[in-house]
Formats: sequence, structure tokens, C-alpha cells
Amino acid sequence: MYTGIMLLVSQGLSSSAPSTLLVPEFLDMVVTLAPVLLGLAWLLITFFALWFARELYGFIIAVPIYLGTIKYTILQVVLPEDAEETPKSMEDAISHWGGIHYNPDVKERYFDGFVDWWYSLEVQCTPEKVRYFLFIPTIFRPFFEGVIYGQYPEAEIQEAEDYTLNYDYRRVRQDFEVYGTDMILSLDDVYPIRSYTQYGDPLSPTETFIDPHQSMIEAYSNVNPGEEYWFQVIVWPASPAKKKSWVAKGEKEIAQITGRAKEAGPGFFKQLRKFFTRIPQEVVNVLRGRHASAGEEGEEQLDVHFFDPVETIKMESILRKISRDVYRCMVRLIYIAPKGKLHKPNIGRAIGPFKQFWGANAFRPDPKTKSNGVDYIMKERRRLYRERTILAEYQWRDPLGMGRGPYMLTAEEVATVYHFPTKWIQAPVLERAKAGTYSAPEEVPYV
Repeated sequence: MYTGIMLLVSQGLSSSAPSTLLVPEFLDMVVTLAPVLLGLAWLLITFFALWFARELYGFIIAVPIYLGTIKYTILQVVLPEDAEETPKSMEDAISHWGGIHYNPDVKERYFDGFVDWWYSLEVQCTPEKVRYFLFIPTIFRPFFEGVIYGQYPEAEIQEAEDYTLNYDYRRVRQDFEVYGTDMILSLDDVYPIRSYTQYGDPLSPTETFIDPHQSMIEAYSNVNPGEEYWFQVIVWPASPAKKKSWVAKGEKEIAQITGRAKEAGPGFFKQLRKFFTRIPQEVVNVLRGRHASAGEEGEEQLDVHFFDPVETIKMESILRKISRDVYRCMVRLIYIAPKGKLHKPNIGRAIGPFKQFWGANAFRPDPKTKSNGVDYIMKERRRLYRERTILAEYQWRDPLGMGRGPYMLTAEEVATVYHFPTKWIQAPVLERAKAGTYSAPEEVPYV
């Protein structure tokens, strides 16, 4: 191979005549390969056209029709004041509800417009009441109710009206004002937020658990008449392929922290340049009678890496999260006030309770969705568009939205952000069931 290359180079350097002789041969090669290249081009064009047609059919026709066939039910869950359950009960319930995931066949996926089912965990806070809801596919109602009764035997479950429909998104700034945003993670979603297992008072002589919902409920219910706070956690079970890809991302992040990440190999052009630049060096080495030593070839050296405490905590937190089942999630927040009475300090009140979840990761407003995030070029018109859109997405329980889309959370993390109120939460406006007066219906199975 080296001989052939050196021969071509020497012929090219000796005279210009041989190079001109190569032109007819090059043209013959082009003429020979032209039909093959043209056929490949048409094959690629046909493949792209079929792919584009299928995607267009799926997103414009099949998916909307399929979503239109899914019916949803809103359930309100009420617990007595002395309910003993902790957020661990909600974590177990979320793990059970992961069973709504379904692997479609080829026809369902590519022609019927199948979209995996999701559900929403919601809280409505007003000066008069605090209510907990589930927005679920109707066909899974017995399943969801069975899981709730299995984890919360004294729960009262009843179908409720959609509280969000009291506000028409088309009437924003005409009848009321809105602040809204999607809450996203500050770092990559392989890093976990602070979970309920890390809450507690080490100086307390008795009960050490501190429910993170206590401060949220107090902040969202202690407001002026006509004001409301809502937040929802949309949970969308992920496919095994997505989970596998996400776990690989977490393992790669750990490898980056340890310094053992595999570097990407050089590209084709870098390898080609290295090949040609090594030829003169090889010739010189042969003429001088030198051989590459072991050190020049890249002798392996012992790599000793000492981890500091921060790196250790990062690796442990990532490993703990990727070793658990995860779900695609979206947290969305709405603050509503009467027209002309939306106070800016109450926007900070909306975001403040989410700061308590700061751990290896944290929540923050999505700059692409927060309604007051536009500060230039047609500011008021664009802010009005965002206000209407975020309210509509909340009402539609859209798991994608106009922002950065869902991210991975474990059942423990979801249960930290949302769980039913038990005795750990003391708020006078919290709707409660009367202990001992309700029980699970006989036709609903326990899980």
C-alpha cells in the first residue's frame, strides 16, 4: 500500500504528463458509477418521502383521532386528619400506576396513531379550600381507585368536575390575570432532587419527619380572595428503550466524573491526515535505523484518581437514581388573580416552595414557558400569548407543552413533590374526610 502511494506521488512530482493521462480513466469511472449513484439517490429520496408521509399522517391525522377517543376522569381524593400514611404510600402507588404503560404493535404504532397513556396529579389551592385531584384515563379508573384504597384504606374518592374550566384561556386579561410556567430541572435529569426521605428535624425528640407539602399548602392557600394556585405533576410512563438510553446517559455521566469516559476516536479526515503525515516520518526512521520505542507508541501508565467529597456525592446520587424505575414527568404551575390584582410578590410565592427540593438537582422556571419571561419586541402581545398557552396546556394536561418537554423522575421524587395530605399536614382549609365513615367499594380491587 505504501509502495503504491509513493509511486503515484513520485509520478505526480516528476512531470505533469502522467497526471493528464489519468483524466480519461477518471471520467470512465464516473460514467460507470453514475447509474449506481443515481439509483442510490432515488432510493434515498423515496425513503425520505415515505418517512415524511408517515410522520405527516401520524401527527396530523392518526394521533389527533386516537387522542380524541381517550376519555378522562377527574377524581378527588380526601383523607381523614389522623391518616397515618407517609409519602412512601404515594411512592408505592405511583410504582403501581406505571402498569398503564403499553407496548403497541406495528399497526397501532405506525397507522393507528397510538400514544402511551399518561395521568396528572394536581392540587388546587384557594383561600377557602385545598383539594387534591387525579386526572386519569377513564378505562383505568378501577385500577387507580384500587391502588389508592390499597395504600390509603380510609380514603374517600369521588368523581369531580374539572376545576380549571372555570377560567377560559381566551378570556385572559379580560376577566382575570395569569402567571404560569413549566418547572424544569437545573441540571441533567440523571441528578436527583431532594426527596422526602431527606426531610426531618434532627433536634426533635419525637417525630422527626417534616412534610414538604406543609409549607406549600400554607403558601398557596394564605392568599387574597379570588386568587388561586394550581400545580400539576404529569406522569408519563417511559418505554423500556427510553429507560435503557437514559440509564446509559447516567452511566456516561458517572464516567465523566471519574475521568474514565471514553474519548471519541478521530474522524475519517483526521485519520487520513495522520496517515499521510506519518509516511515521511517512517521513511526518516528507516533511513536512520530507528525504531519507535514503547514510550513513543503510547505506553500505558497507571492512572490514579482521588475523588473529593463532592464527586463522591454526585456519583452516589446518580447511581441511586438510575437504579430505580423512572417516568417522564412535567411539573406545571399556575397563579390566577382577578383582573388588575395580580401581585408580583405572589409570583415569587408561587416559585418559592419548589426551592425546598434543592438537592443534587433543583427545579426552576422554564424560560421558554414562564409568562413574564419576554422582555423585548412586542412584549405585551407575546406575554399574552404565553399566558393563554400555559393555561390551555394546564387545562389540556399536555405532557409536552411549548417548553423543553418532560424529564425523568423516580417514583420517590414524584411522591416528594405530590402526595395526599395525611396527619403530617395541618392546614385549616384542607378538605378532610371523616375518619371511619367511608370504606372502599366492594367492586374495587385492592392492590
